[in-house]
Amino acid sequence: MSSKKRILAEDRAVGHRGRHDRHEHVVAPLQQLAGAFKSPERFIGLHFFSPVPAMKLVEVGRLPSPRRRGGGGVPLVEKIGKTPILLGDEPGYIVNRLLVPYLCQAIDMLEQGVARAQDIDAAMKLGCGHPLGPLALSDLIGLDIVFAMAQTLSNELRDKRFKPPTLLRRLVLAGHLGKKSKARALRLPRRRAGREREIRAALSAPDLTAVG
Repeated sequence: MSSKKRILAEDRAVGHRGRHDRHEHVVAPLQQLAGAFKSPERFIGLHFFSPVPAMKLVEVGRLPSPRRRGGGGVPLVEKIGKTPILLGDEPGYIVNRLLVPYLCQAIDMLEQGVARAQDIDAAMKLGCGHPLGPLALSDLIGLDIVFAMAQTLSNELRDKRFKPPTLLRRLVLAGHLGKKSKARALRLPRRRAGREREIRAALSAPDLTAVG
């Protein structure tokens, strides 16, 4: 958070009067980020979704202010062909507030042995019409990103639904981040025994909390 605020402060120093300061973010509170600006009412958060060319939604977050002028980011989003949803300074907005507990619960189910990874994913694809199951989606997003979102929302909302599962924490500590690290930590390879050994190794690692 401190590095992000430093970058925003540098951006403010070279900014132009009358513009809105727009920054893409995921779950960080706008109030904290806007603190780097002299005119926080001009600060808005734009949450795009990946892959950006294909995904139409942009969540637009802004702080309440009687001094605000203009559309607060909505015209910009519409101009680039996206659909804006306007929100206040709510941690996680809509999508991540719903998505993060879903991903964490799926990882916890895998850790508890409730079902196999491919069965958890298949159930949500075939039963709910999701294009990707939660474990495949976590691997695609990056386990470090999922962990960071869960930890931030857990701290902000004080809700145990957002608490990162032990398996997620330890996989991140071990450097198993999913597709980005060329190791799909939550996807079963051809040899199931190898995946089971990976999970046992992750669960036997020290339960450190200094991640992110």
